[in-house]
Amino acid sequence: MAEAGSKFMPAQATELVKRIKQLKDVDTRNTWTLVIITIGTEEICNNCTGPDTGALIKAMDILNRGIHKAFIVLVGPIHISSSFQQQENLMKTRCPCSRQQPDGFMQSLSTKWANSFAEVQSHVQNVKRKTFSALTLPFLTLHSRYPYSLFIPNKPLLNRRGHNYAAKWLWNRLISGPNYNFSKAVLSQDAYFCPSLGCPYFRTPDNFNNCEILTHSSAEQLRVSKEKELEQDLGVSKFGSKNSEVYLTTLAIMGIAFLSVITFGTIFYKRSKKGTEVALMLYMELEDCSSPNIITKQAMLVDANQ
Repeated sequence: MAEAGSKFMPAQATELVKRIKQLKDVDTRNTWTLVIITIGTEEICNNCTGPDTGALIKAMDILNRGIHKAFIVLVGPIHISSSFQQQENLMKTRCPCSRQQPDGFMQSLSTKWANSFAEVQSHVQNVKRKTFSALTLPFLTLHSRYPYSLFIPNKPLLNRRGHNYAAKWLWNRLISGPNYNFSKAVLSQDAYFCPSLGCPYFRTPDNFNNCEILTHSSAEQLRVSKEKELEQDLGVSKFGSKNSEVYLTTLAIMGIAFLSVITFGTIFYKRSKKGTEVALMLYMELEDCSSPNIITKQAMLVDANQ
């Protein structure tokens, strides 16, 4: 795309995802996609600033959501130096904005890019999937006895030889991992490294410390067994949740029933007690009415009237 710079990465990532989904001849869902992103050289020369870390993280999230199987390699600006003075970045004299800067300026700028790429790598490690991973390389470091022979004349861009060296450096770095010794590498003489028998893969943060070799059939069996274990775990959790729901429902019903018995029992007891008291009073009145004293008094009243 025409735009250059880290702040345009989300738009470029969106466009890349769109184009990949339009592919008809490749099953991109079941085929791994290797995406190599090189940024920073022109951005440093034009602005002499660090990258837009937020934009880089957003671009990674877009690629994560848009590509089912992907390995992203994010490569930062080139660092070209003489084999005899490897700390001196010759890009300083090639970029208009850095020519007049003090000697430590490029080192300070490199630190900003390294910190930004480390933050992007940490973010990817937190959100990565089994079929999505990324590797961030803050600098593309090239040493040569004749470093100016790697540039296009009067431009901060690599020529054909420079691109050949860069391709070899990137391949050997991916195969060897962070132990690749840049300072002792002689790219004009070094061959392209072959993957080791112990770990025939690109070395990433996921497999650098523990790299397990599996045949395709073994990997398929392992995948199937893990899926079965996951299904069993989900089944147990669902069964357990259903049992919990049954227990809670039973306890609730028992609680409601207990309260109902206590409430209605109390009401019926009070009513029955009140009825017993009324009946007892009536009975006592009847007893009083039928007593001998009352009958005698009534008889005396009758005789007096006669």
